[in-house]
Amino acid sequence: MQARQITQGRDREGFDPTAYEYVYRYVTAEDDKVCPDCISTDGSTFPGAYILQEFPYAEHLGNGVWLVNRHLKCRCLLICDQMVETCAEKLSFEISLS
Repeated sequence: MQARQITQGRDREGFDPTAYEYVYRYVTAEDDKVCPDCISTDGSTFPGAYILQEFPYAEHLGNGVWLVNRHLKCRCLLICDQMVETCAEKLSFEISLS
């Protein structure tokens, strides 16, 4: 019951994709059109709190995925690999506080 109330509250308040605890992995299209800057960043990780500082034109697509928009025609993404685990940890912590 507590978990349901907490998650319903989160749904009303909205998910904050720039929360520090979410870590995003930089992923390129992995083809011959990827630019050298993006290739050098492929696989790097960034805390959610720094996404808009590092990539000011990034666009949140939802479900833990960002379109980087690092340059014109950029197809790179930032993907939150551990979102399910992080959400479960946060929920467990919030239940322990109530």
